[in-house]
Amino acid sequence: MRRETRRTCGWRWGQQPLVFVCASALLWFGTAPAVAQVDSRVIDGRTQARLNLVLIVVDTLRADHLGCYGYFRETSPSIDALAQEGVLFRQAVSVMPHTLPAHLSLFTSRYPAEHGVVMNGQVYDGRFITLAEILARHGYETAAFVSGHPVDATYGLDRGFQTYQGTSKKKTPGDTAGRAAIEWLRPPRRSPFFLWIHLYDPHVPYAPPERLRRRFLPGPALTAWASGRGTSSFGEWTDVFDRTRITSLSGSPGDVPFFKNLNLYDAEVAFADEVVDMVVSSLRETHQLEQSLLVLLSDHGEGLGEHDFWSHGLHLYEEQIMIPLIFRFPQAKYAGTVVNEQVSLLDVMPTILEYLGLKGPPRGRGESLMRAISEEQRKGGRKFTFSETRAYPPRKPLSPEHWTAVRKFSVRTNSWKLIQTTEGKETLYNLVDDPEELTDRSEEERKQARQLRKALRRWLKSMPQSPATGPLELSDEDRRKLKSLGYVN
Repeated sequence: MRRETRRTCGWRWGQQPLVFVCASALLWFGTAPAVAQVDSRVIDGRTQARLNLVLIVVDTLRADHLGCYGYFRETSPSIDALAQEGVLFRQAVSVMPHTLPAHLSLFTSRYPAEHGVVMNGQVYDGRFITLAEILARHGYETAAFVSGHPVDATYGLDRGFQTYQGTSKKKTPGDTAGRAAIEWLRPPRRSPFFLWIHLYDPHVPYAPPERLRRRFLPGPALTAWASGRGTSSFGEWTDVFDRTRITSLSGSPGDVPFFKNLNLYDAEVAFADEVVDMVVSSLRETHQLEQSLLVLLSDHGEGLGEHDFWSHGLHLYEEQIMIPLIFRFPQAKYAGTVVNEQVSLLDVMPTILEYLGLKGPPRGRGESLMRAISEEQRKGGRKFTFSETRAYPPRKPLSPEHWTAVRKFSVRTNSWKLIQTTEGKETLYNLVDDPEELTDRSEEERKQARQLRKALRRWLKSMPQSPATGPLELSDEDRRKLKSLGYVN
């Protein structure tokens, strides 16, 4: 039985002004210890070799479509086994349901408005040191194998990586990235190394292998699961953010778009799970798993008909911002631990750095989760988590004034969520009694709404008023690829 833990997240980075941040970052970066000084660390009173870091990001993966998060279908036996050997966070919240901005927040521990990339297709200007840059500076060999165009090296995520293998296509099956990563690992590399594997399979367009398509078919269990979830199960779908339209298909119930797309999505999740198994098995066979910290998570979720919406990016409902987060420590330390309190995507980077015994840059937004993982009977976690999203308008060029035309913000606690839009709409949801977010409680719970509104205003005040990066400068080919993935009109 997995033991439940309720613990406090600790170690927040400082809060220096931005000008001081730049100077401090340069000072820190210039005085980092040499490789020879960081080849080992003290763990439990013993000097051990520097640990490796393996980071697996399964793009567009909803937490609630994994068995370890309670899903009724067998989509994720390998990830479930990984969770049994590690620490699972039940309420991990992304900062934005867009691929590139969320990844940059993962690698900088900064909100999108701070690192300046608020949409796919922008190019990161390097204003904050990334996780890969930090590890490279500390002597780590760094490599990335990615399978989706939004995280191509073109957009600046390759900073700090000595090897960065992307894709010339809009989307490549995850086993391509997985096999390339395994090949890179052979023969066992000299520690320490940082390996990032990006799997794009659950992202549209869904194209799972036929053998997995046949595994996930309509049935009474699926219909029962979908009932009462606020999904558009039949008839035409509403407009999605790129103004395309998905219409119902004639024929058997299996042809209804909701079930058809849900089955394809689950098949893609199962395929990504097979790639995870392939990578983890390789690490075991080469005796590198127990010398590595392995972290698995997603950048954002996916709408599958809930709230009359398909895909992601336009809304801040749970299905789009709740992500899986699993830490697997060497020797399966802390195995079976479940942390119930909410945490943020921003907390991943400082947790990694603290466990690896490395200093991070000044003034990150994240909090290390090591106290939440290692200490017993602690309550707390993040009182508030914040997320935002921006619509992709059809106007060209996509200039900053257009980016900020339609924006949504959310503030979330363990039990409540408030969503506001720049158009003046506000909704409040009780996540305990109404986990599907079907009933607005803002009128009945005015005190709760007022408290969350105040927290959201404080957060917005702390954010830059507009991103400092320029308009998107996309080639016709890049625009075509992003449009096919639902991001650009």
